[in-house]
Amino acid sequence: MKIEQNDLRYVDVSKKKSFLFFIHPSLKIILMIFMYRIIFALNIDFVSQEKFKFILYFVMFLLFIFCLIGLLINIDFSHTFSKLLKQILNLHFLVVFSLIIHLSFKPQEKSIIFYTWKNINIFLFLFFIILFFYPPFAKKYIKYFFLLFLFLFVFLIPFWISKFPNKNILSFQKNDIQKVYLQRKDILQIFLIVIRLSLIFIINIIISETTSFIEINDGLEILLKPLKKIKFPVEIFSLMISLIFSSIPFLLIEIKKILKAQTARGLDFNTKNIFKKVYYLVSLLIPIFVLTFHKSYVLADAMETRGYVVGKSRTKLTYYKINKNNYYSIFFVLFFYVFFVFL
Repeated sequence: MKIEQNDLRYVDVSKKKSFLFFIHPSLKIILMIFMYRIIFALNIDFVSQEKFKFILYFVMFLLFIFCLIGLLINIDFSHTFSKLLKQILNLHFLVVFSLIIHLSFKPQEKSIIFYTWKNINIFLFLFFIILFFYPPFAKKYIKYFFLLFLFLFVFLIPFWISKFPNKNILSFQKNDIQKVYLQRKDILQIFLIVIRLSLIFIINIIISETTSFIEINDGLEILLKPLKKIKFPVEIFSLMISLIFSSIPFLLIEIKKILKAQTARGLDFNTKNIFKKVYYLVSLLIPIFVLTFHKSYVLADAMETRGYVVGKSRTKLTYYKINKNNYYSIFFVLFFYVFFVFL
């Protein structure tokens, strides 16, 4: 008996209202590729274009962002937004590093001015920034005290001396301070790059929240069906992909168990010693490889017991169909694809 996609879904009932769960899996993979192409085609230099083109591009850019955020809200905003926020916060070092490499000690037009110590090397300044975000202290109160001291010494004191040169602050004078310039254009470009990465995160969250491993496997098998004419083993390839995806949760669970067991034996994975970290990771990889091979043997025996034969045609538990929401999704993606890629 054939079971239609709209009749059987391996998803939570509370999430079943979203139309994203009912898009054909092969179409979802194609649309995902098109969405990535749109994101990478976004022009981060559109500010320098003519006024009309700038307004048009800016409006379409905002519309594209709001549409993706609307898709997140359509799934489960509280859950998806928390995941998105965590991934965006992980970009803080990339943002700071990008700002640092755009700093200049030469005066530039339309720049934001910072103050630092005179004759300081840019690499030393970068070192201070890295220490500010990654302090080499484990205890919280020492870390906070160090961050406060670093902020006062590198940022606040030079600014205070430059604004109040007549006041004697720690025997420093205005001659000990120099200006550092950062162009507003560079800040805007970094901001747009962060937005582009955030859009990639949104696409990843939408796909991971609305598509199961089985659907990804079925979608790949449908897309690769034409390769059967050149005798490409589509079933074997899709089976390998599905086994890889299905083994990821198992490996994550086993890694957590091994980490807890190793921590109980006295291993400190949060150590600052890089050589100890490498040694501990090697001790973690060996049992993972052993468990992976053991799991593969058990899975092979289970498939052989159930009569699985490589290359034989098999029936599907779920049969997919294209509905009107699929056509709406195609129109939505193609509309932005034509505008951002070809125009």
